[in-house]
Amino acid sequence: MKPQNKFQKQVVEASRTLPKLTKEQIQWGCENGIDHIGRRTDKGVITCTKCGHSWQGAGYLVATLTECKCPNCNTKLTVDTTKKRTFNARYYMTVVTAHAGYQVLRSVMLFCSVKVGETPKYDYSEVMQRWIAPNGKHCTFAKLRQTMGTCYYDAWIFHTDLELRTEKSNPYSECVYDRIFTGVVYPQQKLIPELKRTGYKKGLYGQKPLDLFRTLLTDSRAETLMKTGYTKLLKRIMDSGWKNIDKYWQSVRICIRNGYKINDATLWCDYIDNIRFFGKDLYNAKYVCPTDLKAEHDRYMLKKAKADAQAELKKQLEKDTVVKNNFFK
Repeated sequence: MKPQNKFQKQVVEASRTLPKLTKEQIQWGCENGIDHIGRRTDKGVITCTKCGHSWQGAGYLVATLTECKCPNCNTKLTVDTTKKRTFNARYYMTVVTAHAGYQVLRSVMLFCSVKVGETPKYDYSEVMQRWIAPNGKHCTFAKLRQTMGTCYYDAWIFHTDLELRTEKSNPYSECVYDRIFTGVVYPQQKLIPELKRTGYKKGLYGQKPLDLFRTLLTDSRAETLMKTGYTKLLKRIMDSGWKNIDKYWQSVRICIRNGYKINDATLWCDYIDNIRFFGKDLYNAKYVCPTDLKAEHDRYMLKKAKADAQAELKKQLEKDTVVKNNFFK
């Protein structure tokens, strides 16, 4: 795809000087991002597919339901009782870096091929890059994907180049690149100054890096939640869709002003929804900052359940009246 605007042209130019991934980054990914198998025989002998060490394990349930570590290399293993001797797997890793004033998210696919008793073979391919400007604009570089004859959206054609790609075929379609798994995140992150100023401290709070970074760069309310320590609330609202911040923001400001800690963000948001239903003042700390959040939440939940039951009964009575009137016509 040819760049369509000035922003894309600048990113394409910057991408030409992006350094290659380092050996240390790839090695860390292989050590921390790959789920190694403990191959278990019917007789209970477990073989570590990472170092090749074998030992007599416990019973089937103990081996499969409890944590298993290799006594030789101390690697955490997923036990699989099978006769297979060859295992092939793919995993994702994300490297967060900065280049030429842009925040760059680099998605790497790690490959692990191993035969029982032999040293594992590792390989990798950088399959996608998300470039984010300080104002939140972004574009995507990716390899081509196999889109015919496969149900996998990430069936990469590995020999192709990383090039600027169209993210959506139409405004109503989902961006397939947003569905790529983040995987493990390389711990040494390089950040642009604009992102550092938002209070971001390398915690993703269960969000995809692109979503979190763009929200922090484009909405000062996210920055406020981050800097004031309301990270649980930030996560809760982003999980439900950041546009929902409008429903809670005035109440959040009351909490911040009164130093009210929200230990259970899900419970608090549910409580605010309930008192909004009953027309309570969402600018009043008396309602917004309850001393016993759980007790107040349960009380309003009970009131809401009664109100819903009465509304349903009224609806049913009106329906029965209409049916009765039609019957006697």
